[in-house]
Amino acid sequence: MRPIEMSSDPNTTPRTQNSDTSATTMMQQTALFLMYHRVAPGGPASYPYTVTPQRFKEQLDVVAAVEASRDESPLPCGLTFDDGHESNYDPAMALLATSRRKARFFVTAGWIGTRVGFMRWPQVKELLEAGHLVGSHGWSHKNLTRCSEEELQVELSRSKNELEQRLGRSIESISMPGGRWNARVLRACAEFGYRQVFTSDPETVIRFREGIQILPRFIATQSLTASRLRRLLRTGNHLLYSARLAHQAKEAIRWSLGDKLYHRVWCLLSGWKCDEESTVPLK
Repeated sequence: MRPIEMSSDPNTTPRTQNSDTSATTMMQQTALFLMYHRVAPGGPASYPYTVTPQRFKEQLDVVAAVEASRDESPLPCGLTFDDGHESNYDPAMALLATSRRKARFFVTAGWIGTRVGFMRWPQVKELLEAGHLVGSHGWSHKNLTRCSEEELQVELSRSKNELEQRLGRSIESISMPGGRWNARVLRACAEFGYRQVFTSDPETVIRFREGIQILPRFIATQSLTASRLRRLLRTGNHLLYSARLAHQAKEAIRWSLGDKLYHRVWCLLSGWKCDEESTVPLK
């Protein structure tokens, strides 16, 4: 099996395990990647995927404590942020610095410096200067599985080029807007030079498809308490199993309703005014 390529992420060295099959013994590499969106005082009341600064600090403390414990065998844990909201810069960056942890920030390139409530380019550069990593989250947060070939090029290639020109760094990782991806999207990612795709699938096994490294993630919300996170960092626990079942149920509902209707229902239930393509609020 190809070696895992995570040396650019100082916090995360995936665990390698034997996976016995009838034909051969394969090496599985596992890690737990937490996916954040916003860190703000309002918590979920301000946006469903928001965690308060206090809860975020608690989660960082748990990760550090579990990693330092000799009595536990935790999954390696990586931190990621999607969208590029201004709270990723303040207060999240300061809290990460206090905990001496690095994260990977996936920014929607077309929103940086243009959309109210999202980071500006100097702030994104500061994240890099502080030792964090930056990846693409598309150009305008469109559902990539519904994009035409031309739209895919804009979302994947234009965002990558803009980030590389603005930041002076090679961009080889991308997270899937809305968690939506398929084989066609993976092939396009490979064609445009991405090597890593981060999903919203609540798994821990890192896989390869279409020449792309696929890294699953667990959505970190306000309900992820210290005790729940501690259990989550252990392998084979029921929280991951429950998360997989919930994810499968959500995907079944999405398949039944169709992407557009599912999107409208999500926006209605969340109480936010969203555009036609993105679950990110227009506020």
